[in-house]
Amino acid sequence: MRVLATILLALAASAVADAAARPPVAALTASPARLALARTGHGEIRVANSGASALVVDVGRAGLALAANGRPRALLGGAAARRAASFLTVRPARLVLAPGRSARVAVTATVRSRDVAGDHPALVLLTARATGAHPVALHLRIGVTVVVSAGGKVLHRLVVRGLQVRPSGRTPVVVTSVANLGNSVERLPAGALVVSLAVHGRVLARLRSRPRELLPGSVAVLMLPYRGVERGRVTAAVALSEPGRGGRVVRRRFRVTL
Repeated sequence: MRVLATILLALAASAVADAAARPPVAALTASPARLALARTGHGEIRVANSGASALVVDVGRAGLALAANGRPRALLGGAAARRAASFLTVRPARLVLAPGRSARVAVTATVRSRDVAGDHPALVLLTARATGAHPVALHLRIGVTVVVSAGGKVLHRLVVRGLQVRPSGRTPVVVTSVANLGNSVERLPAGALVVSLAVHGRVLARLRSRPRELLPGSVAVLMLPYRGVERGRVTAAVALSEPGRGGRVVRRRFRVTL
């Protein structure tokens, strides 16, 4: 019995190793994940098929939005999608990639003088489907962020919209919303926003934000857990170091209950 068990375990381990060594049925990669182009700039995206099936990849354009939690979202219709289509050109529109092969997509930006100044974010969408006989239809979609800088007068303006405390078990969460009212993509490094919680001038804690990116016209919700033990009414002083403004700090104060 021990010999049989040993043989079965060895066979199972060999099957797992073989499965791990085999490439997935369908896999698509693109690099770089982000392109920054001037108003008449050019760039390339390398698209690779690292799966076991041949892929047909359709190349398209879409608008880009960030949800309040920072997750990207493709805008396939509306003004944002039309703007992305108007200033981005991609070639070719379709790729056919055998397993292990790669190709390049050329991306060209053309911003006309009548377009507004500042940064214009968009997506190059790569939508792939596997060819051949498969029991189910296999589809993949990935997006490459493209930020086109149109030039002109760049406006940096971040506003702290509000602050509240949400209960979350034993660890309340301080929730702060920040709006980008400018025309530039703003990248907040770690600690760019600090919330100081104090009672009668005594600081209980200083909560620091994680890195975030804000597109023009977007609102970011920053979640800052408070792990202190004191509860009750406190003063929350917000200090936001604004990028691109020579060290300018946006400040607001709120009265909240922990």
